[in-house]
Amino acid sequence: MGLARLDHLVLAALAADPGKPCPLNVLSRRVAAHPTTVAGTVGVLEHRGLVVRLPHSTDRRVTLVEITPAGSVRVGEADAVIEAAQPDLLRAVYDDHRHLLELLGPLLCTTRGAAPAAPPSPSATPLQAP
Repeated sequence: MGLARLDHLVLAALAADPGKPCPLNVLSRRVAAHPTTVAGTVGVLEHRGLVVRLPHSTDRRVTLVEITPAGSVRVGEADAVIEAAQPDLLRAVYDDHRHLLELLGPLLCTTRGAAPAAPPSPSATPLQAP
């Protein structure tokens, strides 16, 4: 796909509200990344034609970012790849989980016959007044 993780996060955040430019500082909060890092990512995405930077109409200090039609297509393609890969990724997690349960099974069986632990005594409560 040619998209880094942050590339995808930026494009997805912008695609969630298409046609509405987003201030760079708001975008950095949405993707939970430092504004300087997001500005660099936006620069790369802009060079690739996936986003455009726009001036704010009333505040020269604010840079707006908007996804382009090419960016919308690219994030849609990336989302499709991610969706297709999820079953395989989750299967690996479930296989590891099942293996862990197989390893813990004998341990669980040997401890089931043990008496349950006694509840802590009231005098052991740390919040109790002296």
